[in-house]
Amino acid sequence: FRRARLYLRGTLARDFDYMFEYEFADSATRNRGITDAYLRYKGFAPALLTVGNFKMPFGMEQLTSDNTTIFLERGVNDILTPGRGIGAELRSAGANWSLAGGMLGEKPDGDVDKEGDAGWNLAARGTYAPILTSDAVLHVGASACHHTAEDSTNALRFPSKPESNLTGVYLLDTGVVSNTDHFTSANAELASLWGPVSFQAEYMHTALDRGDTAKDVTFYGWYAQAAWLMTGEHRPYKVSEGVFDRVIPHASVGLGGIGAWELAARVSEVNLNDGDIVGGKERNLTLALNGYLTSNIRLMLNYIRVLELDRPGNAADQDEPSIIGVRLHVGF
Repeated sequence: FRRARLYLRGTLARDFDYMFEYEFADSATRNRGITDAYLRYKGFAPALLTVGNFKMPFGMEQLTSDNTTIFLERGVNDILTPGRGIGAELRSAGANWSLAGGMLGEKPDGDVDKEGDAGWNLAARGTYAPILTSDAVLHVGASACHHTAEDSTNALRFPSKPESNLTGVYLLDTGVVSNTDHFTSANAELASLWGPVSFQAEYMHTALDRGDTAKDVTFYGWYAQAAWLMTGEHRPYKVSEGVFDRVIPHASVGLGGIGAWELAARVSEVNLNDGDIVGGKERNLTLALNGYLTSNIRLMLNYIRVLELDRPGNAADQDEPSIIGVRLHVGF
């Protein structure tokens, strides 16, 4: 199992939404535990106040639900996104824009007895859709995140798998980047939808300030992807979150139809080489065929090829492996 999650979601006393989700899949590459656990207050509408554990407002692909992403895994650049944390967020949205900002700490499954003070994060994201119709969307967005480590002994590490989380192989790994005072990440987004064709791209940049003990380093990553729904469906766009939503087939399998079928391609890259850090540089090509049998069931086939791997001094340097991945995905 790549994921095996159950969640509870609902509304209390009209103005409070709640969400609790737990991951039951447990393997050498992923541990079971809490994913989302938060309470959201709607009494300040149109502003929403969220408190608990949730994804930080950073990046388009990271904030897109796992039930909606086009490929088996997010791009190799995803190692530079901050993920989830415990804290508070304030967000609002209009007819064609969204804005969110929050202050968050660490996610709840860390080993706090051994890591010291993990520090805190300030994160913000804004999106705008100058074109927004039922069959045409143009999306632009930007994010920023500042992480401060309160404990000077706290260590950072950036390991990355080759877009397959079922493998235990890390082609990229910075090892421990110790004595980092803080780091700042920035992200730019561009996406569009023209009928059954969609495009999405992001660029992210992370700068680590290592104080007076070592040279500062900078990492970067990006991806660009395109998808074509051959059966003519349109990918919905959620203005309030600035992401694309789940594909709904015109006619589901079992109800007289063949579902929705999609072809997609993505190129992604991340560079973790700078100064005395040789984490590696990797560029991948991913091709996908997706069959949305119903709005809740889909078949996914991915071919992933490592086009470039630059990690001097490592046994994997210059390797160009290929991966074929297949998934039956049920979301309910």
